[in-house]
Amino acid sequence: MDIKTYTNTIRDYDRQIAEITAAKNSFIQDNYTTVYNQWLAEIQEKKQAFLKLLPFILKNKEHFLNTTITYTVNAFRIYLYLGKPLGTGGISHNCITLKNLLKLWDMGFTYNGLPIVELKRFEGINDITYIENGEYKSVKNVSIPDNVLKRLREWSYKAEITDETGTDFTKIKSEV
Repeated sequence: MDIKTYTNTIRDYDRQIAEITAAKNSFIQDNYTTVYNQWLAEIQEKKQAFLKLLPFILKNKEHFLNTTITYTVNAFRIYLYLGKPLGTGGISHNCITLKNLLKLWDMGFTYNGLPIVELKRFEGINDITYIENGEYKSVKNVSIPDNVLKRLREWSYKAEITDETGTDFTKIKSEV
């Protein structure tokens, strides 16, 4: 192979990559809003499913702490850290394993003994969503122990709409 053939081949690949990238971006632009709205509706359904499954989860807590099946809970903004206004961005985690969520509750990721499922943290102030009597409730400016925050950051993660890792928590009754 000579230099000219090599260079032309690289340019052809670059052109093909540019065409595929443009097609992908166009596809995303054309479909993202529809898919995102479907995903939001699915999240709402999963939140309701989690409320219904919570008594079962708590009743079988030891099983879920010891199972080798990785059940993922992706119905909540489990950890949202917002930076200062106008610029530093933030971190948004929407997924955690059921096992790690149960461990967090045991460590004190609770509000008055009730399980917390969402945390929004802004400049050291914690706003939470917790479950009480089969309903989601929110409270502002709640203290969360530092060791719990550390584990929450380590154990939660961002899952994209297209991610399919682990077994969805909604399947737990069929597998227990």
